Amino acid sequence: MWFTKEERIGLLLIGVSMLVGGVVLNKKEEAGLRNLKDSAIEVLEEVPSVEVENDKIPKGKLNINSASFEELVKVPGIGPKTASLILERRQREKFKSIEELKEIKGIGDKKLQKLKEYVEVK
Repeated sequence: MWFTKEERIGLLLIGVSMLVGGVVLNKKEEAGLRNLKDSAIEVLEEVPSVEVENDKIPKGKLNINSASFEELVKVPGIGPKTASLILERRQREKFKSIEELKEIKGIGDKKLQKLKEYVEVK
């Protein structure tokens, strides 16, 4: 069974339309990803760069409601990103319990157990 000339032209137009639509959608997606990447880079550039010496782990427990960024990044398991998230959360509302650290992205049950050695809530 063969297609008529009009049907072939119609199928060709549908195929071309699909191809053009796919290209347009791909360009939009690339632009969106580029914007997302640029936004992520801007956020990372705002995080202060800190040199951390591993042998300067804080003595005693650190109060997460008053600790500075520099003090937080010295705690094993807390890097610059996590320290920034802790400070952001603390600006909105002080921590009432150590368990609230699980609200911070990247801190789960395992990491919380390790952090309990070094931090407290006062």
